[in-house]
Amino acid sequence: MRTRATVRWVSYEPMLGPVNWRPYLADGLNWLVVGGASGPDYQRQMMDLAWLADTVEQCQAAGVPLFVKQDSAMRPGDRGRIPEELWVRAYPKTSAHSSASRLRLT
Repeated sequence: MRTRATVRWVSYEPMLGPVNWRPYLADGLNWLVVGGASGPDYQRQMMDLAWLADTVEQCQAAGVPLFVKQDSAMRPGDRGRIPEELWVRAYPKTSAHSSASRLRLT
């Protein structure tokens, strides 16, 4: 979070469990990208829609844009089981050429 960047963001894919994003959202995380696993082994790592619903709620409460990339599916980008209210595809409000930092939580 100390990185000097126009957009501080996290890509959490595949979603392998629930995450409490509130401390990061309150500390300056500007954007969150999430999604389920894709490819031949996607069924071994299915995203739980309850995790996604909780993430959507946390981002909305904090006013932080969220981009839901995909459900767990063979092909990347598939909406699959994701209901309309959780199919959120928002971007941060910055210039197209701004620098970005990517934080990887492992």
